[in-house]
Amino acid sequence: MSGAFGYAVAILLAAAALRRLPVEVSRWRAQRRSRPLGRRGAAGPAGTGRRTGGRARLMLRRALDEAVVPCSESQAVVVWAAAAAVATFAGLVVASGAGAAAGAAAGLLGPAAALWAARRRRARLVVEALPGFLERVARSLRAGVSTARALEEAAPPDGPLAADLSGVVADVRAGRPLPEALDRWRERQPLAEVNLAAAALSIGASAGGRRAPAVDGVAATLRENRAAGAEVASLAQQGRLSGLLIALLPLGFLALSASVDGASVGVLYRSAVGVFCLVAGLALNAVAFVWMHRITRLR
Repeated sequence: MSGAFGYAVAILLAAAALRRLPVEVSRWRAQRRSRPLGRRGAAGPAGTGRRTGGRARLMLRRALDEAVVPCSESQAVVVWAAAAAVATFAGLVVASGAGAAAGAAAGLLGPAAALWAARRRRARLVVEALPGFLERVARSLRAGVSTARALEEAAPPDGPLAADLSGVVADVRAGRPLPEALDRWRERQPLAEVNLAAAALSIGASAGGRRAPAVDGVAATLRENRAAGAEVASLAQQGRLSGLLIALLPLGFLALSASVDGASVGVLYRSAVGVFCLVAGLALNAVAFVWMHRITRLR
């Protein structure tokens, strides 16, 4: 009962913290902007701390962009710290000092692992939106508009593809030729699907002729490839779910045992042999999960 009560208290505290989080982040950012320039720019003699912080901030920004997480770096850090604090408190309630250490590790590594797992989400969303976008471009081309105008009309209202196309449109408005703007899009988004779509649009813009059938053909090809990939993913999903279940089942059983009777799992962190068994079990569990993930990974 004490473990269940601790979980309930931890969940309530986490909900309260996350509800208050946006207000506190906005207040902190407003106070930071209002600081004098001298205090804001204070750093070490060689500026090493600023360079290191800027590099870490840039890496976090890239990871958030690749995962399409709609928040700033400061908000992500605050949420990360809140998750670590809540997990530490829950572990402390369940299994005292060792539980607090395990909770802190889970709170620190969990958000990072989730961000790493979603690192290809932006590319996936771009690929999913390309066939519909190209079909709309083909309809506009049949109506007699130019390729640049068709790109503006067919661009989705939001999403990663909309951001990419806004860069293409901005380059065209700045005076760049459309093929050069599309080449810059290929460089920013090095995907085979983007390369194929940009090639079809560039050829139609530079060589003339019947542009709509070529764009329609590329859209049909991308849609067929996506359907084939979805079928392969559905066939591999059973193996991926089995690997996830194998990895989570021991952890779930351990958490359930700790919540029902904390003394029953005390041997795992109160003796050297227990700590060794716990670390070895977690390591083997992680190796099994990575192995299953690599076996069922789609290339």
